[in-house]
Amino acid sequence: MAEKPKEEPNEAEVAAKRAIGKDKQLQKKQEPKEVKKKEEKKAPSSILTIKQRDKVVVGGFSPTTKHLYPYPDAKADGYDIWGCNELGMQSPRMDVMFEIHDMAFPEFVNSFRNKAYIDWMKAATIPILMVKHYEDIPMSIPYPVNQILQEFGGFFNNTISFMLALAIHLKYKEIQLIGIDMSHPSEWDQRASVCMLLGQIVGMFKTQGWPKLVIPPEALILKCPYLYGFQNATPMKVALDQTIAYYQGQANTYAAQMGQMKAAYDAAIGMSQGTEQFVRQHFTIPGKR
Repeated sequence: MAEKPKEEPNEAEVAAKRAIGKDKQLQKKQEPKEVKKKEEKKAPSSILTIKQRDKVVVGGFSPTTKHLYPYPDAKADGYDIWGCNELGMQSPRMDVMFEIHDMAFPEFVNSFRNKAYIDWMKAATIPILMVKHYEDIPMSIPYPVNQILQEFGGFFNNTISFMLALAIHLKYKEIQLIGIDMSHPSEWDQRASVCMLLGQIVGMFKTQGWPKLVIPPEALILKCPYLYGFQNATPMKVALDQTIAYYQGQANTYAAQMGQMKAAYDAAIGMSQGTEQFVRQHFTIPGKR
């Protein structure tokens, strides 16, 4: 029996199928794509989680030992690195930052903290210990001040002391000081608080074997000018002279930069005035000034 010849679709059917296909493609394009939510930065839920290793570097800005930070091998060496204030902006690696100043105080913004630093804190991806949590600083964590005061008393007049107390509280096996001398004039009245806590660390190590206190020999903290009655002041004076030379060098650099800027300013003003005078002489419309 002969097969029936296939019926060719008429033009109307072909046009209808094409229209349906286009509608499906258009509908597919218009369907909203799933947007992956950007992972929001969130501070650790517990203060205990900031401790990642058994040893910690408590860091400051002092030039005598600042170059001794264990970068970039801190992870391999087993150190958490803690810093304070603007140190996080200046360092290749920092694990925890401390900013123990209330941002509501006018002097915070108007005096010693600039906008770049505040913007850095807002964008930070590491925990920042502060007097409280700030909504616009997602990684800010309230410093556990009540626990610390109950454990150590109330002799706290600087950030380094708060850092040391928390390091003891978190039971680090080793606490190393880098960039901390407490020798700047603004730190003289704060030195005793730091030394009290360092003495406590030394006593704990003698009685229970931890934490070990490590202070670089170049550092000025826990040192006096000389051993009273037995030594002269030469070694300490050498270290202090180095500190003086460092800051004097900075002052000289800034003075040179100021001189260069002044010369550039004078040159620019001279060019402006000379050009203006040339325009007046050669491009003034007759009868007008």
